[in-house]
Amino acid sequence: MRSEYTESVPSVVLSHGGVQYSYQMALALQRAGLLSAFYTTIYDFRRLGKFLPWFRSRLSRRRYEGLDEALIKSNPCPELLQRAVSYLALGNSFFTNRSIHWRCRLFDDYISRELERIKFDLLIGLSGSALSSIKKTKEKGKISVVDQHDIHYSLAERLLREEQELHPEFASSIPYLPPLWSYLNCVKQELDLADFILVPSSFSLKSHLDGGIPQEKLILMLHGMNPPHDNVCPSKREGGKFRILFVGTLTQRKGLKYLLEAVKQLHSSQIELILIGDCMAEERALAPYRDFFRYIPYVPYSKLKDHFDHAHLLVLPSIFDAFGLVALDAMAAGLPVIVSEHTAAGSDIVRNGIDGFVVPIRDTEAIKREILTLYENENLRRQMGFNASERAKEFSWDTYAERLKNAIERILSTSRKPTYAA
Repeated sequence: MRSEYTESVPSVVLSHGGVQYSYQMALALQRAGLLSAFYTTIYDFRRLGKFLPWFRSRLSRRRYEGLDEALIKSNPCPELLQRAVSYLALGNSFFTNRSIHWRCRLFDDYISRELERIKFDLLIGLSGSALSSIKKTKEKGKISVVDQHDIHYSLAERLLREEQELHPEFASSIPYLPPLWSYLNCVKQELDLADFILVPSSFSLKSHLDGGIPQEKLILMLHGMNPPHDNVCPSKREGGKFRILFVGTLTQRKGLKYLLEAVKQLHSSQIELILIGDCMAEERALAPYRDFFRYIPYVPYSKLKDHFDHAHLLVLPSIFDAFGLVALDAMAAGLPVIVSEHTAAGSDIVRNGIDGFVVPIRDTEAIKREILTLYENENLRRQMGFNASERAKEFSWDTYAERLKNAIERILSTSRKPTYAA
């Protein structure tokens, strides 16, 4: 009987344990007709919220309209165990770091077992929790893609160690130090074994090139943002103090001390720094700056716009952030931003002097100078805010979905063997 070529529908498995953009990735693959299964940890927080009220606020984004729930395979056990250990550890980094690694390994082992029994063409696995899955994928002769949500591990470790030495009072706020060598070895093997690697920014891409990853394996995949705010309200920013926002975990990885020092040196009663997020910094580190900031604990994502509407500026001076989505959200709300060059906002999004300012890492003087520039120039601040809101519209999740679809189809067309039917 003559065999003839038949075009089969590609089948993509996504393994992504709860990172904030994972649902957008799943939705993009689903709409492209590529997604066969989306494996995650906790999904549809409402069920857990009935028994654990704490989950209502912390996991309110663990559900996404439009996703076909028949394609979602949820295994909450690894994350529930990790969160329980972290809670009981009361901030002890030794146990917290290990609990995260245990969670990743348990989830990865679960995915590997699932891959043994299902048919698929391509796996996309989240870096740090995909080693066993990648090995299983290669055993089956399929294509493996690592979604690398961070910068190269060697640069990350070096930068964090430098911060630990430069500012020992903030050392306890720096996650993943000392590093788990088993985790680093896992990430290294993932990057070596994967056929392709998705990276979220030009800064992340360069760090991987410098780390020895071949350029042909790397695919730049800038993230998007939720629909831009149609009701930007600059009038809410009139009068009162000049309000600067920092949104994110209060850790030295985010360059916190450099921002605090800049505001302290400005020493103006008309400038108010507002820090929003979980605090990992010790009291002794924050004590010298207590008179120069106001702290607001965790705020749900849905409520952040209220704070954007009443602020004049967002500052994200991260030592490194592979992306830094909050800067894009702030721009969409009409805020100029000051960001470090070690973020996607700094390397790919913010046009220096147009939408805001891009500053070197660890540069208190540059942060102070640009804050003062925007404080003293209302017209410039307004124009930059308008420019920022227009610029943000260029980074939608629809644009991300199209880029992802094109990238996966290109990978499949160059790597997948044709299917024949008798």
